[in-house]
Amino acid sequence: MPLQAQAVPADSLANICLRLVSYIQEQQNTTDIPGFEYAGEWPSKIHFRTGFLLLNNPKHGVYDSNCFSLAGVHNILAGIYLKHPQFDEIPNMLDASAERLMTYYSNGGFNFWPLLPPGGRMYMFHRNHRNDLVRRPVQYKLYSPYIRKAANVVNDNDDTSQGLLALSLLARVKESKGESNNFHIQFSPLLSYWRDTARESQHWYNIIHFDKRESGAFLTWRALEKPFPSWNIPRLLFNNATFLLPVSTLYPEAFKPYIPYGCNDVDAVVNANVLTALAVNGEGHSKGVTDAVRFIHSKVRRKKWSRAGIYYPNRYNIHYATARAYKAGIAELEPTIELLVKHIKTTVRSDGSFRSRRIVNHGDRLQSSIYALHALLSAGNPAERQTSETIHKTMRYLIAQLRNHGEGLCVEGGVFFSGGTVIRNTMFWKSDVYSSALLLDCIVKYAELFHSSETFAKAIGTSSAHAGFH
Repeated sequence: MPLQAQAVPADSLANICLRLVSYIQEQQNTTDIPGFEYAGEWPSKIHFRTGFLLLNNPKHGVYDSNCFSLAGVHNILAGIYLKHPQFDEIPNMLDASAERLMTYYSNGGFNFWPLLPPGGRMYMFHRNHRNDLVRRPVQYKLYSPYIRKAANVVNDNDDTSQGLLALSLLARVKESKGESNNFHIQFSPLLSYWRDTARESQHWYNIIHFDKRESGAFLTWRALEKPFPSWNIPRLLFNNATFLLPVSTLYPEAFKPYIPYGCNDVDAVVNANVLTALAVNGEGHSKGVTDAVRFIHSKVRRKKWSRAGIYYPNRYNIHYATARAYKAGIAELEPTIELLVKHIKTTVRSDGSFRSRRIVNHGDRLQSSIYALHALLSAGNPAERQTSETIHKTMRYLIAQLRNHGEGLCVEGGVFFSGGTVIRNTMFWKSDVYSSALLLDCIVKYAELFHSSETFAKAIGTSSAHAGFH
């Protein structure tokens, strides 16, 4: 049997996992520096590929606090701990991240950005209201009143689903440790309220990609759209062309939470993330689930690999998010999973890596490979799906990308999110911690598939004792 078809030994996997956890723990902020960074969160950065109208283009990444990366790392760690409590550093990290996470919560939902002072004038000709706060990036400077108003976005279903999932997983962690918790919330009433039904308009991105109107799938934004009477495409085009003028529904108002482009959208990756949260919380048959499955399948059937996600430009993000929802319990996704697995198997490179489009972080081989591997592992049944050799090759490729960081290990962060629509290939978010946490999740899932739980648990204990982690 060729080397690439052999499973990575359990002791090697355990050692890598412990060092990845050590890195994630070391990177978690422990103190607040208001307006700069906050305790409980992990670093992520905004990067720009090119300049864009009204947005400054810094040479290097700018630190950003956001709910999505915070909840993402939290949920990965919580899921691992619930199966492998040997990683006893995790609960303290979860407590700290959950406390920070709640600062993004308001009115039954979570927001992408923290609530902060405006950082500049919100009006062209007069002063801001005293003590008013807005949603905005922490360190990235917004230099015009228009952009400051537009950045003050409403809550969204993506962050809300992941934020609720984080609280639910934390409650389970506390229960597993014998601690009390009072978190018992049904997600579906909160998430299913904002669906693509009975709407007067449709987002231009969904129009140009021939998405079905009133699909019943989950909307991205949790707010009412601005009225758009006598909706039609010519009127929409005129409305978009005048986005800098108050006559357009795209025009944002000072201190009023804003839906980008004044119109809600339907994103396949957002829908997959919502499905994951619902399934993990035992609500996999809620209103909107079947419609979301159909919407995702439509994107995959039409091979919209790079454009299935309005806010997710990586070619393999749809594979990762959909397979994650499938593993969580959305069995209706099986036909979609078959198509995704086929695509992954036919696009793997000779060294086990995968590539996104050139404009996405120069192809983003590492992040693409993590997403593709995670999807194959979540799809399960490697013998039946004939994915074992690809899984082993990609795992070995990713292990070779690890680099030392003190006593820990990490990988270089790839693109995990973008600004969406017209800036989806311009404004990117990256995080070494987020990408490292995703790889950690891959390695744990890999060990669960190719080694017995007893073998992996013993390897963790042995590696931990030798390294002095306890």
